[in-house]
Amino acid sequence: MLFKKLIPISACLFLILGLAACGGNDEAQEVSTGVDEGSKIEESLGGAVAIVNGEEISEQQFVNQLEQVKMSYQQQGIEIDEENEVLIKNHVLDQLVNTTLIVQAATEEGFSPSNDEVQAELDQIRGQYDSDEEFNTILEQNNLDLTTFENEITYQLSINRYVADKIEEPLVSEVEIKERYDLYKQQTEEMPELEEIEAQLKEEIKNEKNQASIGELVERLRNESQIEILI
Repeated sequence: MLFKKLIPISACLFLILGLAACGGNDEAQEVSTGVDEGSKIEESLGGAVAIVNGEEISEQQFVNQLEQVKMSYQQQGIEIDEENEVLIKNHVLDQLVNTTLIVQAATEEGFSPSNDEVQAELDQIRGQYDSDEEFNTILEQNNLDLTTFENEITYQLSINRYVADKIEEPLVSEVEIKERYDLYKQQTEEMPELEEIEAQLKEEIKNEKNQASIGELVERLRNESQIEILI
């Protein structure tokens, strides 16, 4: 069974911030800001895995998110070998740091949702299921409990508001669309007419520009922050 809206909300944190996976900067105050791909993460963890501006990222947060990401790979039929698993672990940890940074900034600047708004979003998601039992089963299958999922909703709503306030709507020109179309046309023998996929190409370019802007935002936050990686 598809996870309906639960997976997208959780994964969206990583979609939004995944673009900044390499956005860590070595100039953060006095401490390291990211994980090198070659670093090894121990199988047995304890306590916190990172500290971001004094806030701990717990082992449980790390493990939960790691399992969700690995599950998404498995659902796509992608096998995870030992080398890729190390890369995934590093990526997940980096994204947890990025998520924490944006949530901290959003909270500090007053972008956090109210309890009623979080509850309304939760009710909307829960309403997609036939029963509370089915909903709770899906949570368990994705290594989540209700409190953790409510926190993820809070994080996502905070991030959405903060990013929308900080990043301008990108403009996409006809020239950019035509250049993208010509690039794909060189790579594909059977290409639809430009008019058929113009909207799709525009959205693709727009998303790329959004990602670049968010990457710059996260990099700035990292430069201004104290980040300590503990594994």
